[in-house]
Amino acid sequence: MKRDYSIKSQQEFDRIFSLKTSFGNKEFSVYVAPHDGTHFKYGLSIGRKFGIAVKRNQAKRRIRAILTEYKQQIDPKKAFIIVIKPKVKDMLYKEIKISLTNLLIKAKLFKEEE
Repeated sequence: MKRDYSIKSQQEFDRIFSLKTSFGNKEFSVYVAPHDGTHFKYGLSIGRKFGIAVKRNQAKRRIRAILTEYKQQIDPKKAFIIVIKPKVKDMLYKEIKISLTNLLIKAKLFKEEE
């Protein structure tokens, strides 16, 4: 996924967190905010308690791959941050994909069918 899809600034992270529109499950939390743009924006947050850098980077790569698969279906008027919880490190890719997909549906991040 291209870098212009990602949220890089701390100010943007703080803006999305301050709106407090969140959805969660045991593996992830998603904070959602409206966004004016041609495509969606996303940020990933993962704490040091998750484990060593190799495991943190692996989890982030997996999440980015899942978001790339859903790139066409995600609403372009949304910006969101995915907080990755430590339970993810023991999960397989398929399990992560199912859990994240269910959470994205719950957060209404997919485009509505016309």
